Amino acid sequence: MASRSSFPLPHPLPRPAARRLRLAAPLALLAILLAAPAALAARDQSKASGSFENTGALPAASGKLNLRFAENRSQLQLQLRGLTDDVTYEVRVDGVAVDTFDPDRSGRVTLRYESPKRNRRASSLDFDPRGAVLSIHDGVNDVLVADLSNGSASTGLVVSDQTLVQSMAVSGGGSARARTKIYKDGRQSFDVELQGVVPGTYDLYVDGVLRGQIVTTPAGRGKIEFDTKPHPRKGLLDFDPRGAVIDVVQGTTSVFAGPLLPRAGGVSACNPAENEIFLGAIVSPGKAKVRLRTRDDCDRDLRIEVEEIAVGTYDVVVDGIVRGQIAVAFDAMSGENEGEIEFDTDPDDPHEMLLDFEPDGALIEIAQGASVLFSGSLATGGTTPPTACAAIDLLTPLVPTSAAPGASGDARFREKDDCDRDFSVEAEDVPVGDYDLFVGGVLRGTVAVRLDPKKGDVQGELEFESHPKAGKELLDFDPRGALVEVKQGATLYLSATLGGTPSGGGGGGGGGGGSSCVESSTELPLLNEGVIGSAKGKVRVRTQDDCDDDLRIEIEKVPVGSYGVRIGGVVRASLVVAFNPSTGENEGEVEFDTTPDDPNEILMDFDPTGALVEIEQGATVILARQLP
Repeated sequence: MASRSSFPLPHPLPRPAARRLRLAAPLALLAILLAAPAALAARDQSKASGSFENTGALPAASGKLNLRFAENRSQLQLQLRGLTDDVTYEVRVDGVAVDTFDPDRSGRVTLRYESPKRNRRASSLDFDPRGAVLSIHDGVNDVLVADLSNGSASTGLVVSDQTLVQSMAVSGGGSARARTKIYKDGRQSFDVELQGVVPGTYDLYVDGVLRGQIVTTPAGRGKIEFDTKPHPRKGLLDFDPRGAVIDVVQGTTSVFAGPLLPRAGGVSACNPAENEIFLGAIVSPGKAKVRLRTRDDCDRDLRIEVEEIAVGTYDVVVDGIVRGQIAVAFDAMSGENEGEIEFDTDPDDPHEMLLDFEPDGALIEIAQGASVLFSGSLATGGTTPPTACAAIDLLTPLVPTSAAPGASGDARFREKDDCDRDFSVEAEDVPVGDYDLFVGGVLRGTVAVRLDPKKGDVQGELEFESHPKAGKELLDFDPRGALVEVKQGATLYLSATLGGTPSGGGGGGGGGGGSSCVESSTELPLLNEGVIGSAKGKVRVRTQDDCDDDLRIEIEKVPVGSYGVRIGGVVRASLVVAFNPSTGENEGEVEFDTTPDDPNEILMDFDPTGALVEIEQGATVILARQLP
């Protein structure tokens, strides 16, 4: 199921006519319908009903479920029988216990869950089984199972989802309803219906892929239908729309956009949270980082990254159980050996694994054979390595002299919590040439100032790192409190003493320091322009609680090579796509940050709000998306 996001204020989606996607055999269905109301009356809702499957662990057990989720009220009822009366059972969602209960002496029980809770006999519905496996567990085995997961349903279950897709048009009205259903025999259907819209032809995208066209009546009503069972008037449903982002586009405007995830009052809402730690290195000089994130829709993901260790395969052990393996390989883009693994409660990528265990508070280890390389716990903030440090970020503007009064520059020193250090000096608007960098009166290197033909700026930078990568110098001195000077011969151009207040931002609208912001994150698929049919991509815009902003763009299933990233009509970066042995796919990503703290991050000194993002190869646009 695709990742879910709340959608901010609407914006048009300008896509030049020359770049209109052409589908080889576009599916255009003209709805022969009578005039209808200006808006669809139905609201968001999810339904599921039917019987549990018996796993064979307790042959006498049986059960039924009835699920009704809506925007203002949600209910779940489980009727179970044939259980063992002296056993305490668990209700599990994707393997995680959400409730416990004891059946009566006859082995029967009726469990009711509500949100908001109105019936005193009901329990609070504080979990969401949609798109998951709901099971009854006896402490050893699952005895009953109801599979509500993507693309499948247990025998005897009927599952349906319906949502009104959010309008993105600045003007105009109408509505769009997306609906999917899984029948008792496993057949699935999906349809999108428009009402009260401007008459015409609309393109339907599902997670960025053009799936067909909706042609409306003069009254502004139209419908497109898909089914897993071939039908002459329906498209073949050979993709999974549940949880995917639905885009309805007319010409150059995105009219409706949003996930096929019905809103359920009080159920699918969580406070966003993110916890990131470094695991303590036991016998390895490398680094391992763990991030656990909870989104506002209660989806959780766990990502573990390792780098600077030997190429090979490593076990990820959580509380003594091997949960997966990380394949470490040489990455040509970073020049390092690195690898990662990602778990998600709602995986939507082939390389993601199901997060069916609780990582919070668990002991997480990276091991190879009997040797444990890294160890730590999210609850304690990690096993503190002997070299744990407090994060420091010092940014000092350099002061120009009369030799170049219009010049500018800065010196920056950073120390991360894993004790990695970096130091950089940048000079701008001085004459093109080579300049000596003195720190504390000692010559430390040369700043090569050149004209950047893309930006038209004259600038140069010299960077030092405690663990230098290609193109960086070794930082084997402490510049804090030292006089930083940029000279050419005996002429001083820029100088300052490094040691002011820690920097609160790197430009572009973010900022750390003492600032505080409400966390927000929006992730949307890039729309395939039809040049490379398999191409996929997504863009994420995020604001963190320290007001740091970042923009990440990922693409996959395109040929290996370099692609231009154009944002708001300006080429901002090159995105290198390479084969990833961990996923078996060609993929690449680029990340912009207002306060970059990673060598692979690019300074975001522009505002992406409302900008058109285009991924291009030469003059050809492969993927595109207008940001909210």
